Amino acid sequence: MIAYQLGWMSLMRGWGADEAAGKPVAAPAPDVKWNQMAMLRRRFYDEHCGKTLSSLRSEFRGAVGDYTKGVK
Repeated sequence: MIAYQLGWMSLMRGWGADEAAGKPVAAPAPDVKWNQMAMLRRRFYDEHCGKTLSSLRSEFRGAVGDYTKGVK
């Protein structure tokens, strides 16, 4: 579940950065269509599968902090 949230937060940061740079926003992700969510979920899990719960939680806290700074 944490890997899934990290994946979406990363995508949202990328959307914001692309929009701020005047680039087209690739949603939900480059080369992924909205009807391919299973593939995207798998990608999120594969990116984080070797990490410990402790490292995932730390990464999640950092990502939430970064995200909330950008929202304010």
